[in-house]
This record gives sequence, C-alpha cells and structure tokens, in this order.
Amino acid sequence: FFPPRGGGGAGGAPRGRGGGGARPVLLEELHRDPAREIVAALAGIADDDIAVHLGRCAESHPALAGAVAAALEEIETERSLKIARRIRSPQARRPD
Repeated sequence: FFPPRGGGGAGGAPRGRGGGGARPVLLEELHRDPAREIVAALAGIADDDIAVHLGRCAESHPALAGAVAAALEEIETERSLKIARRIRSPQARRPD
C-alpha cells in the first residue's frame, strides 16, 4: 500500500516531516510491540506529537530508553530535546 502523493493532512497540509501514511501504522506498532526499528522509523517522520509518544514509550519500556533518547536528540526540536534530557536524567531511572 502506498499513500497518495502530496500532503497528508486536511486540505493537503503536510504532517511532520512526511510519512503521513506510515505515521498511524508506526504509532500503533510502537504501542503494540515497541522495538528499536519502530523508534528509528518514527524519528524519521517525527514532530512534537511523535516525540511525546516516544517519550511515553521510554517510560513504559526502559530497555528502549537509550534508543528513544538518541532518536529524540536527532530530531533536534525544543520539545524532543527536553524529553530526551528527561529520559537521560538520573531521576528518570527508577529501580524495579
């Protein structure tokens, strides 16, 4: 399945950095069965909304926290960098 060319939002407005058709599928997969590959794919089309989803994933799945923080740092938005700092902070690491 290939999404139609052009913008993906209402009125043809682009969403994030592209990947409008892949976005809902990747977000669903992130919530269903998170993996480094999904994190990397989402980072490639990330916007602030995706950054928040990635941050929540890092909280729920500590094994992915390092990969999520690195992906957020690559996105380089104010919000993504803030979330990455929170993930990497010592207070974010909770004992099980």
